[in-house]
Amino acid sequence: MKKIFIVFAILLVSVILVRAEGIDFPVSELGNCADKAACKAYCDETANMDACIKFAQSRGLMNKSEAEQARNYHARIASNEGPGGCGGLKECREFCSKTANLETCIAFAKEQGIKDGNVDEGEKILKFLKAGGSLPGGCDSKDNCRDYCGDFAHAEECAAFNKKAGIILPDNEVFIEAVKNGGPGGCRNKNECENYCGDAAHRQECLDFAVRAGILSDSEANNIKISGATGPGGCTSDASCKMYCDYPAHRDECYKFAEEHGYLTEAETNTTKNGIVSIRAGLEQAPAEVRACLKSTLGENIIGQIQSGNLVPGPGIGVQIKNCFEKFGKNGRPAEILKSAPSAVNTCLANKLGADFNNLKAGTSQVTPEMADMVRICFQQNDIQKIGAPATSGTLNSPPPVQPSDALRNFLKTAPPGILPCIKTVLGADLDKILAGENVPVDTAKLKVCFEQFRPAPPNPVVTPVPTRIPLNINLSQFPPEIMLCIKMKIGADVNAFIAQPDAGLKFEIIAKECSLMPTPLPPPTSTNTEPPPIYIVPTPTPTTTSTFEGTVCIQVLTPAKDPVTGACKVFATPCNVPYGWVRVDRCEATNTFDGTTVPSSTTISPTSYASPAYSVAQVFTPILSIFGLLLK
Repeated sequence: MKKIFIVFAILLVSVILVRAEGIDFPVSELGNCADKAACKAYCDETANMDACIKFAQSRGLMNKSEAEQARNYHARIASNEGPGGCGGLKECREFCSKTANLETCIAFAKEQGIKDGNVDEGEKILKFLKAGGSLPGGCDSKDNCRDYCGDFAHAEECAAFNKKAGIILPDNEVFIEAVKNGGPGGCRNKNECENYCGDAAHRQECLDFAVRAGILSDSEANNIKISGATGPGGCTSDASCKMYCDYPAHRDECYKFAEEHGYLTEAETNTTKNGIVSIRAGLEQAPAEVRACLKSTLGENIIGQIQSGNLVPGPGIGVQIKNCFEKFGKNGRPAEILKSAPSAVNTCLANKLGADFNNLKAGTSQVTPEMADMVRICFQQNDIQKIGAPATSGTLNSPPPVQPSDALRNFLKTAPPGILPCIKTVLGADLDKILAGENVPVDTAKLKVCFEQFRPAPPNPVVTPVPTRIPLNINLSQFPPEIMLCIKMKIGADVNAFIAQPDAGLKFEIIAKECSLMPTPLPPPTSTNTEPPPIYIVPTPTPTTTSTFEGTVCIQVLTPAKDPVTGACKVFATPCNVPYGWVRVDRCEATNTFDGTTVPSSTTISPTSYASPAYSVAQVFTPILSIFGLLLK
């Protein structure tokens, strides 16, 4: 029933702030608000709306026309001329949340030039009510209508209302019939069903229900049963599938799997791939308003992870990237960027890409992330040459060292895979100082060599497995009882046999992560817990502040990685701690290092700090939950 109510989403900057994942707090422009709730409260005050609109426009959260519309709205409510004479955002929101005020709010929205699905559906509902119809259960506000229709016992009544009012929804009669007496396990609403089907033990029951409810066909359910409800690489949950598909080497496999199983259309796959290319080609070349939009929407951390090749984003991020470019009339493709590129950049790309360059410039070829890396490298090489040009022409002397610019410092933080080892070699200890913000002079002549020699690694590098297994030293008894019980249930009784498997390192990481994401703690063991001798060491993850997006977090679990230049292999606290240019591997031949620090073999440290999203592991049940959501409209 949400869409009954006219909430001025485009105009209310507070709503936009809540959606802006990339904003760093506190926000000095908004009264130093410390979090989203505080910023929303700040922008709910009419006196602060000008500052909020200005901030939103500067960060790319509003384009020029949206900002102008918001200012007009501000002027109206500042003069107590909002719907029903309301004079503040909170007051107007409360006024328009009541069905009795629906006609007034629709008229105001149309007067302000707002044209969207909310207004259209509001008019349909208003027409139905004027003809003598009534709302489900007699609800009269946004909150109590949502609560009433959130109960499956009222599913049929709420669906009938939508149909009578002319609101078009997917045909869900079979689903409604299935949930009349409750969903799987007797769940009565969306949250209860998410919790119940978030337990892998209930997967079969939830699958059977999905067939009865018309969510899945018999053949689709059978395919899931045959595959064991596994995704690419054998992953079995949102967390483990994300981990697997974050590896660049698995990129094409995951896209293919998603298309074959209907999770992504070909168009969505292309949008995602184009988003990756747009980011990795370099935001330095994008218009300022596009850069501001991307930084506010995604955040510096996610942008850096994409640019460095450490994150393969999903379709949600791809859409966000596309929207930021299109909002300001751009597409973000390398062909568009190269139209105004200096001749030196084109020459650089021609030398590095050969025959592919002409197709890249014409926009006639599929651009890979590796080709996009080349674009960014050539632009940066051109900038290096400019800032390091000698004062007098014709001299044989190297250009003098220069102070690192913010652009160069940002590039070094997010360099494409493969070039950072060379930069580390030529800059040595100065690199860490530069990244820390110190103004250490940079020898651009040496740095230039790295750019000239750079050739990206192939998109699917092959990591040679270690032929023999040297056991890691994790003491399983240090896990909390409920997580340990979950691990044992997934591994089986013979833990030692599991650890002896060649790929046990990654499998154990996935299983431990799944168990840490369980929505309901498992009961403690009823029998005496006799642990095997300590055979693992799990260093306590270093506390980090990580940004989240679409349920994605940097979960604090061990991540082995290898330096492709030196061959060094180390274990890091999280995937985000892996240095740029390093390749994630299943395990290291020796495991006595952790973030570069030697760990004595006798040390036993508890893995008590798992940062995890509040996210269901029932990927199979996702379509069912989507239909549940329709009943809350």
